[in-house]
Amino acid sequence: MWGVTNSSLSVLWNGSKLPSFAPTRGLRQGDPLSPYLFVLCMERLALRINELNSEGCWNPIHLSPGGPPISHLLFANDVIFFSQATNDQVQVMASMLENFCTASGLKINLEKSKFVVSKGVPSARLEHLEETLSIEHTPRFKRYLEILMIQGKAKILDFHHVIDRINDRLAAWNGRLLNKAGRLYLINSVVTSIPLYSMQSIWLPQVVCNKINQASRTMLWAKAGSSRYWSLVGWNTVTRPKLNDLFIKNVSFNIKEKVGMIMGWLLWYRLHDIVTQIHPFVFVEYIIFVLIPVGYPIPSSPAGANMFSWEGDSSGCYTVASGFRFLLSPDHGLVDPIWKRVWKLHVLKKIKFLLWQGLHSSIPTNHFRSLRHLDSVGSCPRCSCPQETILHAIRDCPHSQEVWLQVGNTPSQIFSLMDCFTWFKGVITNSLWKENVKWSLPKYPWIKVNVDGSWLGQSRIMGVGGVVRDAVGRWKGGFARSFEDGDSLRAEILALAEGLSLCWNAGFRYIICESDCIGAVKAVQGPTLDRDNIHKHSDIIGAVKDLVARDWSVKIVNIPREINSVAHALAS
Repeated sequence: MWGVTNSSLSVLWNGSKLPSFAPTRGLRQGDPLSPYLFVLCMERLALRINELNSEGCWNPIHLSPGGPPISHLLFANDVIFFSQATNDQVQVMASMLENFCTASGLKINLEKSKFVVSKGVPSARLEHLEETLSIEHTPRFKRYLEILMIQGKAKILDFHHVIDRINDRLAAWNGRLLNKAGRLYLINSVVTSIPLYSMQSIWLPQVVCNKINQASRTMLWAKAGSSRYWSLVGWNTVTRPKLNDLFIKNVSFNIKEKVGMIMGWLLWYRLHDIVTQIHPFVFVEYIIFVLIPVGYPIPSSPAGANMFSWEGDSSGCYTVASGFRFLLSPDHGLVDPIWKRVWKLHVLKKIKFLLWQGLHSSIPTNHFRSLRHLDSVGSCPRCSCPQETILHAIRDCPHSQEVWLQVGNTPSQIFSLMDCFTWFKGVITNSLWKENVKWSLPKYPWIKVNVDGSWLGQSRIMGVGGVVRDAVGRWKGGFARSFEDGDSLRAEILALAEGLSLCWNAGFRYIICESDCIGAVKAVQGPTLDRDNIHKHSDIIGAVKDLVARDWSVKIVNIPREINSVAHALAS
């Protein structure tokens, strides 16, 4: 610190140097020099500890027999010392700290400092250590930067602060007039943010996860100011991924097995890098003699060298989002696409929540309440119908029918014959009435080609089809083909390739290519990148991009499925 306290400063004023002066206040918090000077001081402290280690005055600890010695750890403005709990070692440590403070001008906050010893240290020596260091002893460190310093197995007591913070945040809104959609948003924001920091390094005990889920259920279903609630929908249904449900984050879902699968893929990828650096043929021999006899399919592509790709995402690149989706992916088979339509509706959140309840047949009508013995009367209060079911309350009641008749179009004859799920599905997709969505003509001299792909899941057979029309809507060409062994995304990209090839061979040079698959459109748009080589369908994507790069004008756009019916019929 001599260079700081004995320096002099001067100011340039109108090009001339004023008389110098010496700083008298020293360094203060916020000074831009403070971090650099602090690092220099801590570096000298670390060097002094290393000198004591080499001289044999400091006895560090070893994590394992023959392991490297650990004498100190530096992090931010905190220091952790490791040494034997003896009087001699404490004297060495106290003397070293005193000399360091005198030389650097820094001081140690003894009130915030703590030390911990092993269980075998007697109480008499422990008291002597406290007197020598003037630092309070603690049986265990609790938290450091909100990260639990757990010694041994995690206990429920270690996470009481997480449960209390969640309960306090939810209780602060418990008396507010929040609808179910507002409560859902609050639960997701609170349950996602508060325990996430602790969950990054520690597995939460199952009891703690159950208490957090219990607080979420109470907040979602209970009345304001009450802890009793009535679950209209099962918790397992509520916590499914949002593709088909509300997706409240369930903090207790079991991901250990799938985390192991991800880590296995990452380790396999690193093994490839390490082994090929040592001997490039070792890894190839391992694939040939080990993987092939076991039955692993080894795909080969004539375009470029074989590369590793992440199966959790069609792009082949591993991301945190794709890993999280992989962990949460349930084995429930195909999901009805109606759920995706629900969450994309441009309506209020509470309307989406009502539609979600209707699709799960969980709207609390009088008939629904009577079945659960919550009410003795199950009739409709408006028309005195004996059973007020969900469809009766929303569709079949005379008062509700008057509203539907005023929508503008008369419902079809099957309007009143559908079951609850099918009727809600028809209302959401607007398939009961004609939609105001039509195919539009291209402007001259542009040519429009509509393409579509189909895929049979069991046989893995793909079908592609397309139609080419000019500025007045005349038929200029079309195609329909089938391919083997693929998936839905590959079928859509193949349809793009077939449609562009047809237009190029026909001599058209101003093309608008329309597809109803947003994934295929995004995959072929943009310049060619290195990561395209690890895409699941890199060969077809490369072919489409090569076609687009030719000497012509091509626009590839995404359109609604309703206006791509001709191409869909050809692909099917």
